[in-house]
Amino acid sequence: MSATPIKILFVTHISDRSGAPLLLLEIVRAAVRSGDFVCSVLSGEDGPLLSQFEEQCATHVWKRKRTVRRWRLANKLMRYWETLLQGVHERRLVKQFKGQEVILYNTFVNGAIQRKLSGINARNICYVHELEAVVDMLTSIEDQAAVIKYTNQFFCVSDAVKDFLVRKFKVPPLKIQWVPSPMNESDSGKLDYLDFATDFRRRMKVEKSVIAGIAAGNEWRKGFDLLIPLVNLYFSLYKDSDVVFVWKGFKEKAISAYFDRFDFSRFANKDKIILLPHDGMGLHQIATFDIHLLLSREDPYPLVVLEAANLGIPTVCFSGSGGAPEFVGDDAGFSVPYLDLYVMCERIHKLAQDKELRDSMGMRAKEKLQERHDKKESLAKILSLIKQESLLND
Repeated sequence: MSATPIKILFVTHISDRSGAPLLLLEIVRAAVRSGDFVCSVLSGEDGPLLSQFEEQCATHVWKRKRTVRRWRLANKLMRYWETLLQGVHERRLVKQFKGQEVILYNTFVNGAIQRKLSGINARNICYVHELEAVVDMLTSIEDQAAVIKYTNQFFCVSDAVKDFLVRKFKVPPLKIQWVPSPMNESDSGKLDYLDFATDFRRRMKVEKSVIAGIAAGNEWRKGFDLLIPLVNLYFSLYKDSDVVFVWKGFKEKAISAYFDRFDFSRFANKDKIILLPHDGMGLHQIATFDIHLLLSREDPYPLVVLEAANLGIPTVCFSGSGGAPEFVGDDAGFSVPYLDLYVMCERIHKLAQDKELRDSMGMRAKEKLQERHDKKESLAKILSLIKQESLLND
């Protein structure tokens, strides 16, 4: 325990149950347990994870909830009043955070908040979980510039993220530190989900099929639009192959859901695809996969690859799509040329035909997970980097 605990503010753009906020919650828990920090959390918006942050330390929300009911004829006046109240709320928070020594912004998309907190004399760390498409779609040029201007040190989850920061924003490599993503220690394997998997296969009438599964939302970045072309190509090449494609995570409220369903309803091989909703059974469903497919065009270092590895399942992904190929390498699955569905079909078929290869690659994936992503070691490294004298003093 440090003689004088470090006052640190953790900033998350949202408090939902997605990867970055869940990771931040683990970091906050570890920081509180260590006794080396006086912790506070600032969330850009309210969300289901907020109560768990509140259990750890003082927690604040940046975007003030609307308290004034809007009447149609008074919309402009109400918007003006709400903007005024939001400004007062922000200034109060900035004043409250004046004594912070370190501010850790958990993701690159916190630029709007970082600009407002830029007057605080604290060491700024940005833990980057994004690549180019997300940064460009979700942040303005002004907010991007603020992140680059005010950040003293960047943490990144993969070499792909580091390369992105250097290439797009000319961040000096010495300002970027790779830190491993913490994963829960687990001895669980596919056998722990055997009852669920057996029942699932029986209900779906795929008892003897090889399941090639994707776990992601139906969006462009995750490559949902590639699924139908991939399945069409696969069965044009391997007509007699007993492979079933499962997409876990289909969201009916997604912007593209109508168009996705429209295409799916007219698709000749739709009996070879099972669409499953986004719900709390993600890990159970992943455990039914024999092969994990990552169709993402861009993913900094997808947690689902590590979850599949923990279950001894190899991954097939695209090179140039982010950090997944760094983990997969040439022994825990296959990386194929970017958007090359033909080669992806070849690799899927190779794994589908060779159970021994699937098992050996899956076992190597689990070994790599244990070697690189031990939860205690990863969290200890993150806290150690925060505490380093070089991060606390210019």
